[in-house]
Amino acid sequence: HLSPLDRVASAAIARDVFGADRVAADLVSRLHDRTGGNPFFLEEVCEALREEGVITLRDGEAAIADAAGAVHVPETVQGVLRTRIDRLDGEARDALRVASVIGREFSRGVLEDVLESTGDLTRALERLKGSGLVQQTSVVPEPAYRFKHALTEEVAYDSLLEHQRMALHATVGRAIERRYATQLDKHIDRLAHHFSRAEVWGEAVRYALQSADRAAALSQNTEALATLERAEQWVQRLPEDAAARDLRADVLLRQERVLVQVGQHIPRLLAVV
Repeated sequence: HLSPLDRVASAAIARDVFGADRVAADLVSRLHDRTGGNPFFLEEVCEALREEGVITLRDGEAAIADAAGAVHVPETVQGVLRTRIDRLDGEARDALRVASVIGREFSRGVLEDVLESTGDLTRALERLKGSGLVQQTSVVPEPAYRFKHALTEEVAYDSLLEHQRMALHATVGRAIERRYATQLDKHIDRLAHHFSRAEVWGEAVRYALQSADRAAALSQNTEALATLERAEQWVQRLPEDAAARDLRADVLLRQERVLVQVGQHIPRLLAVV
């Protein structure tokens, strides 16, 4: 359990975000009271106020620019993040939303393949890095990034409509297949995830079976069974035909093999024969 920050620690975070030598006592008090001393919430609130231009520096001290002291701060950290994302320019906002579909960590290559816009992706990524919403994690063998916090990814993802998410998951899956065609074994879990969220059930099951086979080969039987259970649910979404029945039998056969290895053999294959 991490205790909330006290006012002294809260002031230190505010100083760092505002680039100030000190922060007015009333501002520190308001920030601390609103955020409850939660460091992530506090940092995001300070970033939002800085971006909004309501903070002024006078002789090295950060204070509210408006003499009346009127400052609107959303009640939740999700609200603050939504405000910050909405304030981004269109290119940066679109890049962030697509990145949220790709995942907590994403490569520039896949992001570039998925984005339909021909805008300046470099400028958009620099804007996101400058805002502290994402961080660059590598340059070689390819530029890669990650969301600074999982909540940022969640809020950006939630800003998309359901049909937009489905379409983007399918596009991301195809982009990964093309870009990493010679090393798909490193991406099969991601591919199963993306195609399942896109409701491309046949591809989702195919990659799930590969993932389960790999887990079983490494004696990770619990993980293999969990993956096969998901695959069994997904295969039921396919149109009922001979191919779907064969695929379900394949899933159940793999389940039986893993169950035999852990001494829990339950003959269920006859149910679909």
